[in-house]
Amino acid sequence: MYTVFINNRPVYLVNDSYRETFKRNTIWMRYHEGLIRLVLQITHFENHFFSEAYIVGDPEQMMQEIRDTAKEIHAAGGLVRNESGELLMILRNGKWDLPKGKIDQGESIEQAAVREVQEECGLSRLQLLQAGGTTYHTYADKERLFLKTTHWFSMSASSSEKLIPQHDEGIGQVKWMNDEQITSALQNSFASVVALLSR
Repeated sequence: MYTVFINNRPVYLVNDSYRETFKRNTIWMRYHEGLIRLVLQITHFENHFFSEAYIVGDPEQMMQEIRDTAKEIHAAGGLVRNESGELLMILRNGKWDLPKGKIDQGESIEQAAVREVQEECGLSRLQLLQAGGTTYHTYADKERLFLKTTHWFSMSASSSEKLIPQHDEGIGQVKWMNDEQITSALQNSFASVVALLSR
């Protein structure tokens, strides 16, 4: 199964064995060639098409159609916790997010993840722990569709380091958050971030 966030809505690419209780504002579709392309195009121009969707077929084939339709961009980011278990979050362009960014040419995904956290948050001493999952979301820019594949890594850092937001990237705040603060922040975040932190 793949979950791709299209215009901040989850689209689940599942096989025939998948069963889920039907929920309101949920649509189920059986995959046929061109369906994914249609969903991508409709969803980026219609704000209330659905709250979530399940497309039943071969998940690998469906994911490949998305990659054939949208230009794929790879990014990497960090799920960073301190010695108290608090999570590092950033306020980017008015939404709470996690530090991440595009992978530079010649960089490994691990190097990119560490660099992006350092640049966006001002941290210099980071310990990379393990892979933390992958998220997919699409966006449109001047009528062109993009698929952003973000590779996440668990990291640790010290709360004694000064946090410095990277203002030229639209980051207004960098903050360590406990569970209660995370729950509140996720009310003003992205569906992909909510899903990632719910795993």
